[in-house]
Amino acid sequence: MFLIYCKRKVEKDKWLIVVYKEISEKDGFIITAFLMKRIKQLNKRKKNMGTPEIEQILNILPNLLAIPHTRIWTTYDKEADVLYINFKKPSHADDSELTDNDIIVRYEKGEIIGITVLNASKR
Repeated sequence: MFLIYCKRKVEKDKWLIVVYKEISEKDGFIITAFLMKRIKQLNKRKKNMGTPEIEQILNILPNLLAIPHTRIWTTYDKEADVLYINFKKPSHADDSELTDNDIIVRYEKGEIIGITVLNASKR
């Protein structure tokens, strides 16, 4: 299996970017496609794909994929040292629970819609 990234100029200063996942020689599917004007930024990002930041993200992928939610939004408040993780947007919790290890579990109609991790950097 391969991920294929390609770009094609469609107009002056406008590029079509396509990410395609090849499953076999005869099968595959488009993951995403979008128009972009700043192709220099894309080329620069492609060069930086081996940076430590990207490596850190790739190292947590198995854990992210094991989470039973397909969409995850995160926000980290550095000053308060709180990590907000949401599984639904918009999320409107109608109940919450503070666990013994300083995690707030937020619920909507009995379903977990997010967690708030207090003292996140100390874990």
